[in-house]
Amino acid sequence: MWAEWVRLCFAAKSLKISGAANCGRLSAVNPTAHLAADASLAAGYSGKLKSQAQEVGISERQWNGAFAAVDSAYSTGRWGKVFKGKWYAHILSSQVMANCPNKIDTKHLSATLVKHIATTMKFDSPWSLAMQQAIQNLAVSHGLCAAPAE
Repeated sequence: MWAEWVRLCFAAKSLKISGAANCGRLSAVNPTAHLAADASLAAGYSGKLKSQAQEVGISERQWNGAFAAVDSAYSTGRWGKVFKGKWYAHILSSQVMANCPNKIDTKHLSATLVKHIATTMKFDSPWSLAMQQAIQNLAVSHGLCAAPAE
């Protein structure tokens, strides 16, 4: 899912290349979010970003290494290390809009999906407890106090 865009964003971030490929925006190479990337858009963005990388002295090895890191994360099931979770709602809303026979509020669909998923989430599940602990550890490592266990 969005591998081409994630490769570009990861390369831009890890190699410190400013440009249009960044994690702060939705995929520019997946015109329809839930479908495959447009090969010509992906090639265009990749070429432009690679050219910028070469201008600042980034080697072919470094460039390929950034792409390989994403490919490795995807192939080993660790895509969460490089894929931004905020993109899921947008991809899901794209799928819903493509398959829903009724008129829906597309402007607020992504936010609405997140709200509905949050209301049905089991916060005492093993996955949720592990995530809560990871967030707490991150907060503590940045100087916030841990809440006492209840």
